[in-house]
Amino acid sequence: MISKSEALLFDKLEHLYNVIIERQHYLSYRTYDGKYKKFLIEIDGKKWHMSNKSKANDKFKMQIAQNFGYQLIRIKLNSCKEIDTVLNKNKDLFDRIFKQ
Repeated sequence: MISKSEALLFDKLEHLYNVIIERQHYLSYRTYDGKYKKFLIEIDGKKWHMSNKSKANDKFKMQIAQNFGYQLIRIKLNSCKEIDTVLNKNKDLFDRIFKQ
C-alpha cells in the first residue's frame, strides 16, 4: 500500500505530464511503488530506508529491475509538505522520464 505522500506525488506527476503511472507494480516477488514504461519508481522515505534490512532490499530490487530491463528511479520524499520541492528538485529527471 502506498502512502498518502506517494499517492499525491504520483497524482501531481500524472497531472503535470498527462501520463498514467501504474501504482504498486509487482515484479519477481517484489513490489515497486510505481511503473511508467521501462521505468520503475521507488519513493524513499527516511524512516523506512535507513535500516540495513531495507538497504539490502533496495539493492536486491535494483538488481531485479536491471535483470528485467527496467531503469529504477529512486525519489526521496518524507512527507506531503515536500512534494513541490521534490518536483522542482527532480524536474530534469521527470522531464526525461515522462516527456518521451
